[in-house]
Amino acid sequence: MSRYAAYLRTASQFIESYNGEIPFSRYIKSAFSQSKKYGATDRRLISGLCHSFFRVGYLVSGSLTHRILAGWFITRNNTDDLLETLNPQWSGQVTVSLSEKLKLFGIPEASLFPGLSYVSDELDKSAIALSVLEQPLLYVRIRPGHEEVVLRKLDDARIAYHREDRNTLSFANSTSLDKVLSINKEVVIQDLNSQRVFDALSHHLFNKSPIMVWDCCAASGGKSALIYDRYNGNVVLTVSDIRKSILHQLDVRMKEADIPIADLFMADLTQGEVKHGTFDFIICDVPCSGSGTWARTPEQLSQFNKDIIIDYAHLQRTIVEHSIHSLQPGGVLSYITCSIFKAENEENVHYLLNNTKLTLLDKRYLPGYTCKADTLFSALFQLAD
Repeated sequence: MSRYAAYLRTASQFIESYNGEIPFSRYIKSAFSQSKKYGATDRRLISGLCHSFFRVGYLVSGSLTHRILAGWFITRNNTDDLLETLNPQWSGQVTVSLSEKLKLFGIPEASLFPGLSYVSDELDKSAIALSVLEQPLLYVRIRPGHEEVVLRKLDDARIAYHREDRNTLSFANSTSLDKVLSINKEVVIQDLNSQRVFDALSHHLFNKSPIMVWDCCAASGGKSALIYDRYNGNVVLTVSDIRKSILHQLDVRMKEADIPIADLFMADLTQGEVKHGTFDFIICDVPCSGSGTWARTPEQLSQFNKDIIIDYAHLQRTIVEHSIHSLQPGGVLSYITCSIFKAENEENVHYLLNNTKLTLLDKRYLPGYTCKADTLFSALFQLAD
């Protein structure tokens, strides 16, 4: 058996044993850690085969190994030793157009992204469908005062990067940075559009000093760190999440970043309002379908269930309605999702304007399909005095 056939067999085993309870990236990392026989090249190719299946191979009929290899063929523009060894016929066709490849397997372009009919009309649906065939880039945000040292370290290590703007760098997704840069202290690993969700705040600057901020669905704390850096530390941060383990990780991350937290607590905002003070600014990065990130987590494509859209939409409304009890009159709330489904975004904006005392300051999609990034939605509200 060739080593490429062994890779294909291993990929099949991983896919068959994956149950979807955790992100596939975590699952396969754990699977590799249990066997030391796989080198870096082995891991890269096996992971690539799995992700190619999740991107498009699952839409192909036939045996699992056939579907995995078909996914590899469809998502490649040039042949390689793996394809040449396992299917020379496909290897000779690999440079044909994507439309021809999809036609070969009877796959309509629209089927590449399940639930396309639920996607916002403000977005390019064809571009969204095609974007799932390619892994997004790795983006980092350089923290204030560390620009010079970060660039010097990268240059010394000969790590290729592209400077998107003064503080944002992009890398090939497989780039390892933790041995070169001080993660959280010097840079924050954060998608391009996640870095841009507060751009509209430049038109609605706060006059208070310090600014009382509550990140009510804080998760890993990326938005907390972003707002802290944007206002040069002129904020008092309160953070909460429903998950104790996540809050522990956030606390560690903020300490590594030297970002002080005034209050950290568990909270389930689906159950009612929380009494932990009042705030000038509330970050409401709500749980969502994550559909704007499915190019990065393609296993979600084959697990799509339309019912989750409405479930998340109701959950999001409830969280906002309970969180605004802690918003100062005249205060600002940032509503954020990494979804592209209109029910979670503009339809929720419409609901909140009609059922709360919030007024709309700004709303926008941040498309990622033009820059190999995630697509996010951001809306800024102000609470009536």
